Amino acid sequence: VDFAAAAGTPVVSAADGQVYTVYEDDRMGMTVVIRHEGGYTTHYASLASDVPVKAGDKVTLGQTIGYAGDSAVAETTLGSHVHFSVTHYDEPMDPKEFLSLGQ
Repeated sequence: VDFAAAAGTPVVSAADGQVYTVYEDDRMGMTVVIRHEGGYTTHYASLASDVPVKAGDKVTLGQTIGYAGDSAVAETTLGSHVHFSVTHYDEPMDPKEFLSLGQ
């Protein structure tokens, strides 16, 4: 799912977890991956380069983990945004389903 956002808008963790990795993907730009309880993993891509978290950091729901950017070469026509995806035990799932788990 792509969320339009002005450049520099804080991007927050969708749930408590631990940062698994932070890296620059050739296609999707600056990316943060967070592992959560229950086998869930959230991926935040096309972030600005000034990421305030690193692998191993524990994060909480709503904590800033990056800033909206336009680093995704594969999605340059979208402008500044955040590409958000979720897996459950390494299987892709609808991010809306994951976000509804917290309600």
